[in-house]
Amino acid sequence: MGGDNPASLLRELIELGLMTRHIDTAIYLPDAYRLAFGMKRAAASPPADGSAET
Repeated sequence: MGGDNPASLLRELIELGLMTRHIDTAIYLPDAYRLAFGMKRAAASPPADGSAET
């Protein structure tokens, strides 16, 4: 899966439904997966529930 090619890995994650690509080329990773991988929110928008992230 993916190997050493980031574009291939991204394509596979999109095909599996773990990520989605938006028209403006932004990539969306659902919060459940993002938090499980220990990733911080990159966007300036707050979480949908309004809670702050530390």
